[in-house]
Amino acid sequence: MFYIINVHYDESAYFPIISSKISQLIISDILVSMLIEKLADKQQ
Repeated sequence: MFYIINVHYDESAYFPIISSKISQLIISDILVSMLIEKLADKQQ
């Protein structure tokens, strides 16, 4: 029983790491798209 609780706790401990990495990717993607839009505006 203790082993099952341990495994479940270890799995849940990974979720914040995964979600933070996904949010970092989304933020960097938004920043890159904003930069591309600003460059496109300057070229026009």
